Amino acid sequence: MVCLSTFCMELAMIFRSPKEQTPVYMMMPLRDIVIFPAMIAPLFVGRQRSIIAVEKAIERGRQIVLCTQKDASVDSPTLETIYQVGTIAAVLQMIKLPDGSIKVLVEGKKRCRIKKFVHEDDCFAASIEELDDIVSDAQEVKALHRLIVASLEGYVKLNKRISQELFATLCSLESSSRLADLLAPQLEVPLAQKQELLELVDVKERLERIYTVMESEMEIVRTEQRIKNRV
Repeated sequence: MVCLSTFCMELAMIFRSPKEQTPVYMMMPLRDIVIFPAMIAPLFVGRQRSIIAVEKAIERGRQIVLCTQKDASVDSPTLETIYQVGTIAAVLQMIKLPDGSIKVLVEGKKRCRIKKFVHEDDCFAASIEELDDIVSDAQEVKALHRLIVASLEGYVKLNKRISQELFATLCSLESSSRLADLLAPQLEVPLAQKQELLELVDVKERLERIYTVMESEMEIVRTEQRIKNRV
């Protein structure tokens, strides 16, 4: 008799386990990058298990879970060596490279939390819990949104990673969650701090953290300029 969960995994990328009622996705651990919802990024993939996970994801609906490793040097990550909060992403494009690796273009869709690894002989898969945004204080979210947009022009002059096209997009956004998630990858902060931003489901807390980082970076530059003017 064919196991129901195995049968469903052969038919589709996502299924509901009768016991756990949690979705299962192909999963790819990432080194040195955090993928946010709304973020589009190219990824170079060399590990065989990750390549197979991408190929299976394409076959089963083009969705994959992307989670960042705590230590990029680990070649065979376990649940304990991967951050538990990641992003469900769509695989937009895959190109096979001459050395056997692949280049994929992904677009982040939604936050999720890994509940456990699911057995797959040749790649990573995980059961996950989808994470929804929380708006704890709508008025403060609106105020923080305005503060960030007002600060963007000055911040863009310091942060050359933000293109004029992205700047225009950020200024025109109505969604505060999307504003935070498009701006977060551009901040010049360590990977662990970006992971912390990904893990913040409360939009107000996310905006507060981003605004604090922006103001801190701009204050450092202003201080440097004052010192130069004195010397």
